[in-house]
Amino acid sequence: MPESELKTKLIAPQNIRADAPTSAFAHMPGQITAKIGSGVHAQESIVWLIIRYCFYFGGGITLLLAVLPFFRSSSTFQTDDIIKVWSIFGPLLSLALGYLFGKH
Repeated sequence: MPESELKTKLIAPQNIRADAPTSAFAHMPGQITAKIGSGVHAQESIVWLIIRYCFYFGGGITLLLAVLPFFRSSSTFQTDDIIKVWSIFGPLLSLALGYLFGKH
């Protein structure tokens, strides 16, 4: 369509609410809302973030504890340390998964 036809076809909006916010920033989501969503989606996103970071941190610490004896001749591989690490992250994981799958 030529530009002259587009200009003639534009119609001014008729259904503007009186209680509509006039600020340009009224409907812009914040940084946290942009990352995790809002409402029910935000709740589930936070649970999935907790699960993800529990695996990241627990796995990272476990990997460090497993590799550390190779760099130190005096230390030995201790499975008790790994059990202690997962005794912290295990309940967090089960709590998050119980909330996620048990609420329905």
